[in-house]
Amino acid sequence: MLAEVEDPTSPHGNGSRFIRGIKYLLAYLLGPVPERDTWHNNVEGILSHIGYVVGLGNMWRFPYFCYKHGGATFFIPYTVFLLVVGLPEFFMDVSLGQYLSLGPTHVYSYMAPIFSGLGWAMVAMSLVVSVYYIVVLGWTLYYLFLCFQPTPPWSRNSIEYSLPDSQMVDNITYVASWKFFREEVLVVSSPYEFEIQGHLVLCVGVAWLLVMTSLVRGVRSSGKVAYVTVIVPYIVLVLLLAWSYDTMHQDVWRESLRNYFSPHRVKSSKLLDPELWADAATQVSFSLGAVYGGHTTLSSYNTFKQNTFRNSIVIILCNTATSILCGFVVFVSLSQMAVDMSITVDDVFNGEYRLGGLGAELVFIAYPAFFSRMTNNVWPVLFFLMILALGIDSMIGFMETSTTALFDNFKCLRRLRLPVMFVMIIFLILLDLPLCAGSGIFVVELLHGYTCKASILIIGLIKILVVHYVYGFKEFMKLVEEEMQVWIPRPVYWYLALTLKFLAPLSLLGLLVWTVVGEPQVYAELPLPFSYRVVGWSLTLIISCGIIPVFAIRAIYHNRNQGWRKLFKKTNKFLPRYIMESQSIYDLEQH
Repeated sequence: MLAEVEDPTSPHGNGSRFIRGIKYLLAYLLGPVPERDTWHNNVEGILSHIGYVVGLGNMWRFPYFCYKHGGATFFIPYTVFLLVVGLPEFFMDVSLGQYLSLGPTHVYSYMAPIFSGLGWAMVAMSLVVSVYYIVVLGWTLYYLFLCFQPTPPWSRNSIEYSLPDSQMVDNITYVASWKFFREEVLVVSSPYEFEIQGHLVLCVGVAWLLVMTSLVRGVRSSGKVAYVTVIVPYIVLVLLLAWSYDTMHQDVWRESLRNYFSPHRVKSSKLLDPELWADAATQVSFSLGAVYGGHTTLSSYNTFKQNTFRNSIVIILCNTATSILCGFVVFVSLSQMAVDMSITVDDVFNGEYRLGGLGAELVFIAYPAFFSRMTNNVWPVLFFLMILALGIDSMIGFMETSTTALFDNFKCLRRLRLPVMFVMIIFLILLDLPLCAGSGIFVVELLHGYTCKASILIIGLIKILVVHYVYGFKEFMKLVEEEMQVWIPRPVYWYLALTLKFLAPLSLLGLLVWTVVGEPQVYAELPLPFSYRVVGWSLTLIISCGIIPVFAIRAIYHNRNQGWRKLFKKTNKFLPRYIMESQSIYDLEQH
């Protein structure tokens, strides 16, 4: 009997399966656009905000500024700026995102079409920060992989030296760690020469893969990742603090804490230093990330009637408490390093082996040198896992802003989320290639310096003026109190009015003037090339002063027959999503 040939058109044939597969694919591609998600619960939303604000800056920038200005002295302007600008601006961002259930590109376009570029400037800021922030995660992954070797390659027994005899002293362990980071990891030969390093490209690629995998299903996946990446750093920080208390002499331990945060160390004369206030403002602005659009984006996935003011206070308190805790851990650890390796805190932050103002010396030089004296690799593994978790959290917020802007403006791409994310990974790795060169740290520092100062202040100032002068403070508080039903006590109402209408914009304007006037002319004790400064200011002007006018011209053209007043008024789309959806359904029924 001849073998029965399968009919490709039969219900059970391979041909039928292929046809059904094609039909399914076409239905998926041409069918209804997937709806915008929301957080599974309020906890995931708050944890995602906390993960976004708590990052590498808490671990190294805050302790550095505390040491630079005196712990308690620095905390005074830090607290003032947090109350005058940080909290009110944060509350404003999360309220607008929750109200419209849309990212910043739509919020400001619907609020005042002439300022539609403001949201895109925030997205551009997020992308720029992401490009250099991920490189630091690449360094972290490289160190994490090396922690599993029997002998740490940054220990003095693993490296050959060509040091003068005068440098062969007790701090040789620290010098060895410095040489490893500079010559083996970064492969720095000259500050202005570039040669791409394969191991850095690979680690940065893995870091991008981790971040994008966390976002592959949007907030459905990133919300679950937050449970791990937010909680793990706190566990490691507490363990490090407890371990230091158990291993150090108690007098040294207590003295290190007194040096860090003693009220008796407040220097009243120091409070008149403009640089102190500029550093405090920089730390608050960068840590909270208010001008990157991340909080507007993350809160756009909230349910409509969450208490945004209460959430803002909780998130900011967690951020501040984490910064203080990180400072405790850093200062206690450095005190132990001073005993073990004959170095001082000044050697780490201001000594001849520092690499600039980024703060990488603490994480990639001081701590590895300290861990190299241990007999096991448990602590370095935990430490770099903590740094990785801190960085991934913040990166998720940065990239959620970018992907939300993409999928909100091009809804048809929501059904192609996976291939779009893959294309983004390839594109971003290509952008990171110059930063993976031997002198890439100087490019990282360049981007960090300019995006963390002038651009933050310019965009923050414009944003506050648009919301509270163009749209109106009373209108903003009306949508918060009456429509979202968030209870705001009268004293808090007047506090928000005073800060958002007067104190915050004046503070940002004053700091912007100081930033421009006090621009550094050197970097890591080397003259800063004129070309670097040109690139830095060009980037600042393109993002903060270039994107906004371009979109303003576009808005003027599209509304040329409707009068200029409409450019400064909210559109009929400045409504909550549930109202917009009900109107769309009504319009469909009418037609």
